[in-house]
Amino acid sequence: MNAVTEGSPADPVPMRLDMTVSCDERFRPLLDQFVSRMIAYVGYDTSDATAVAGVVERAIGGARACMAGTPDASVDLRFVICETEMQIRIGCRPAPGAAGPTGETGLDRALREGGAGDDAPLHRIRQVMTRVEFGREDGLDVCTLAKARPGRG
Repeated sequence: MNAVTEGSPADPVPMRLDMTVSCDERFRPLLDQFVSRMIAYVGYDTSDATAVAGVVERAIGGARACMAGTPDASVDLRFVICETEMQIRIGCRPAPGAAGPTGETGLDRALREGGAGDDAPLHRIRQVMTRVEFGREDGLDVCTLAKARPGRG
């Protein structure tokens, strides 16, 4: 785990926390609890904190799905807490063939196809988060979830 703060006295200092967690099921309760505590730390009310934690868990589940069968799979998480929003970046190295035929990332595909219609994880994630973006960075499929901070966005 790596915590970083950046900025100058004139600019608010964003807080950044990076961590890599094994996909071994034994770490899931620890990861879920960490995500919930980090979201609560930002100051969302109980209802919003529960909703955000739930969609982050869905997104991490999508990362696990797109890495299915990959030995020693792990999820990279980055929390960035800025003045106006919280960003959660989820990165994973997808299994071969996980990407869709149209060039979407494996993580994007796993979240789109994880359920039917309104049950699809991506649909629920977009209902809760302010912004959802997908991409690739250094061989990782990346999903960035952003939510306006309480009273600031």
